[in-house]
Amino acid sequence: RPRRIDPARIRSPRRVLMLSPNGIGMGHLTRLLAVARRLPPAIEPVFLTMSQAVGVVGQYGFHGEYLPYHSYYGGDADYWNRGLLARLQAMIGFYDPRVLLFDGNMPYAALTELRRHCPERRFVWLRRGLWRPDAGKAAIERAVSFDLVIEPGEFATEADRGLTRTRGGQVVRVPPVTLLDDDEILDRAEARAELGIAPDALAVLVLLGSQNNFDYRRVRQTLAASLGEQAGVVLVEAEWLISENQPTERLPGASTLSGFPMARLFRAFDLAVSAAGYNSFHELISIGIPTIFVPNENPSMDEQEARAAWAERAGLGVAVRVHQQDRLRWALHALQAPEVA
Repeated sequence: RPRRIDPARIRSPRRVLMLSPNGIGMGHLTRLLAVARRLPPAIEPVFLTMSQAVGVVGQYGFHGEYLPYHSYYGGDADYWNRGLLARLQAMIGFYDPRVLLFDGNMPYAALTELRRHCPERRFVWLRRGLWRPDAGKAAIERAVSFDLVIEPGEFATEADRGLTRTRGGQVVRVPPVTLLDDDEILDRAEARAELGIAPDALAVLVLLGSQNNFDYRRVRQTLAASLGEQAGVVLVEAEWLISENQPTERLPGASTLSGFPMARLFRAFDLAVSAAGYNSFHELISIGIPTIFVPNENPSMDEQEARAAWAERAGLGVAVRVHQQDRLRWALHALQAPEVA
């Protein structure tokens, strides 16, 4: 929680430069925002992000600059890294941050080079776990460029098979990092009133991420067939700020949930069908929404299958793989029973 500090004690601004990549979702940028909004007033965050959702930085009253990632426009990686190095050097010269905080899976070559130019600055890596087995060896080797590695907590940590799991003595582990505090999340009645959902309706949230790198069409077809014509059901489909492949056709009768952050309205829903990315997974479980987790199984992603399977073993959700449409139909029916939910 934010701490009050006597303004008389504040002298010149102490700044931290927060760097986030353009992920498939918004997890990296959201975690940095979660940290930034809890800093004491004496520390001023400044953002450099590759996310097209850079506008949410200003929404929270922080200064943010945008730099597109090379794959976004088909640029050359080496040329782009040289440009990133120059941009970071310029920002350090202008903002004079004492700390650089990076949230991403692969520290850029520009970061390792920047460290040689700026030995007096402190470099911190906020590194999410649950990597896929044997993935990320080159990234782990670049940890030597950082003074500190912080690992956000993971409910499913016992299912972690990635390279980060054996580095307990080299990292500082903290509880799960989520953007909102509990009192910032609307209660059921308030959330339903804002969304226009009747008190007695069965409200279902479809939260399948940006869908930029994974095909959820079969899941959406099953949802449409199973719930689209069911009386008393309200379907709400989340729309990601950075989605490039958002379906052109909505689920039959579904409304759209957009904006940021969506979690403030989650208590409106009786159940959810969600991908198992870090943010959505921890928000849905923490808030207590009965959820069918359908992991994004693209090899470039964290091991969402392990997260979903852990939730089912722990009695906190149902795991459904994208090809298990019969199981999805069963789960949609089962979670409508109050005793199961």
